Amino acid sequence: MKPRSELFNWSRWCLLVSKHWDENRKRYLLALLAIAGLLIVWFSFILVMDKYTPMNVIYQYMTYFVGLYITGSLYASTLFAELSSKRDGVGFLALPASQLEKLLCALLFGILLFFVVYTIIFYAVDIPLVRIANRIIASSPRNYPNTTIRILAMPVYNVFTGAYGPGFEKEMHLFLFAFFSVQSAFLLGSVYFTRYSFIRMVVVLAVGLLGIMTIQARVILPLLPSGWYNGWTGWFSRDAAGNTDKLVALPESAENAVILLVQCAPPVLLWIVTWYRLKEKQV
Repeated sequence: MKPRSELFNWSRWCLLVSKHWDENRKRYLLALLAIAGLLIVWFSFILVMDKYTPMNVIYQYMTYFVGLYITGSLYASTLFAELSSKRDGVGFLALPASQLEKLLCALLFGILLFFVVYTIIFYAVDIPLVRIANRIIASSPRNYPNTTIRILAMPVYNVFTGAYGPGFEKEMHLFLFAFFSVQSAFLLGSVYFTRYSFIRMVVVLAVGLLGIMTIQARVILPLLPSGWYNGWTGWFSRDAAGNTDKLVALPESAENAVILLVQCAPPVLLWIVTWYRLKEKQV
């Protein structure tokens, strides 16, 4: 096993982070401006086109996650782009830093800072436009078409609590946690695939998702008794009215542990695999 100083050295890692920022800051700043510009254009379009519920929470929810997944995946797939060419790859591997330090630098910029900065930009655009939408609603009181139901002010979607969003997001933060797994997969793809890593990783994830859906539909469901279905951490059946009448589930403490494991374990495992793949590249 290597000495700790060879695996990770704080001063050396800080120099690597500084070098990465110096070489990429213009590109990053332009990308952030582009994201902000696209959000402004998209929300402004919604504000103009939707006559009754401008800046509805569903619009905010979908915009946040679609933008997060697309831009985050594209960005992660470029973090080890040097490895796609021999000349740049030799220079990258020759940097006087361990592969662990290079991975941690990529995680800092690609996972942590990207998520924080994207969220800040989203709310910097979203909150003012929600206020504009509510002023429009307040200045011209309206009802929904052909009803006497008044249109209420639009709330701001809260990413971290899931408030006002879909129930599954509020309960489990399904898309929020899944993002880190998806982005980590694209980060691994940028190391594993030498060419077209983004496209290849999209194909891999699509095939994996299709495989899971096939196993669910063709293997698991046929094994269940008639009228029974899979839940997140158990099984349930429904009565004639469509309500859940029977439930088989883990105890609450075990259920919470399983959910936490499913939320947090995949990205960590993908980071470990990425590290080992980087070590192989070094060899």
